[in-house]
Amino acid sequence: MDVSDPVATRVLMSLYDGFETHVGRDGWYGATGDSTVAVTISGVNLRPLYERFIDCFRGVLTMSWAEVERTRVGYSENIWQIDEASRKRLETLAAYVLADRWVAVIFVDGHTDTTGGQNDNTRLSKRRAEQVAEILTNAGVAAKLITVRYHGAAYPVADNETAAGRARNRRTTVRLERDLPKLAVSSEPISPSASVPAEPHQLAQ
Repeated sequence: MDVSDPVATRVLMSLYDGFETHVGRDGWYGATGDSTVAVTISGVNLRPLYERFIDCFRGVLTMSWAEVERTRVGYSENIWQIDEASRKRLETLAAYVLADRWVAVIFVDGHTDTTGGQNDNTRLSKRRAEQVAEILTNAGVAAKLITVRYHGAAYPVADNETAAGRARNRRTTVRLERDLPKLAVSSEPISPSASVPAEPHQLAQ
């Protein structure tokens, strides 16, 4: 079972809550006799193991959700290529996306200041956004997650009458959105039933 599948998530959360889970399917070897294959999975000892896994998983990531939810790339005037520092930050962002399977959409929006004509600014913002998207996909992010948009100078965040304001408006923004499962996780300790084996079980990888 694909661990990113919603069914797998529900199974995991049920085990985490202490429920015994039964999985069954027809056997592949024919319909004669009893060909049903059934597996019972116990949640005994899973909660502390899973919590240790989550703690370890979080330690691997070098960025928190608050740090990656919104990312800004800045540019010099009339430039669409990003610098090395921005490239490394995007590659780190991509590593986070690959580790966090709940990321559902990545919006990449290119912008310019008001220097130049409208058509030139639209093309420039497009090239900026497309390069950022390309860096993310080259780092392993699925292209289907990325929505590329470009706006020219239409959405300033600062005054274009000043050099500092124009510098703030020359940007590509990357915004992540998550699709978290709406599952309630109990905080009560697991109480194994007498019918469940007492030995620990390992979570299949």
